[in-house]
Amino acid sequence: HRESEERGERIVALQNELSEQQQRAQQALDQLHLGLQTSRQQLETAVADLSRAVGLLDRAEATIVERTDWARREQHKAESLERIVALVSQSRWFRLGRRLKLGPKL
Repeated sequence: HRESEERGERIVALQNELSEQQQRAQQALDQLHLGLQTSRQQLETAVADLSRAVGLLDRAEATIVERTDWARREQHKAESLERIVALVSQSRWFRLGRRLKLGPKL
């Protein structure tokens, strides 16, 4: 009879130990789920931030291309005007006008 009681007590003790281990395992699992959820939210935030940054970089690149094209067009205009001024200043009529103190200085 004594052995039966000891076995019963041992079974109860083992069941209690198992229950405690299961509770600790569930707590650890809950913490892991919380950590995973937090990491997922942080990742989603980082992806959204990165997406916004890419959009800003795309707009900045488009602006740079647009301004570069504008600068090239203006440079071509300036070169064209310089050629016209050079041709005009080499003209016989322009040089004659300059000798007679007529017309602008180029």
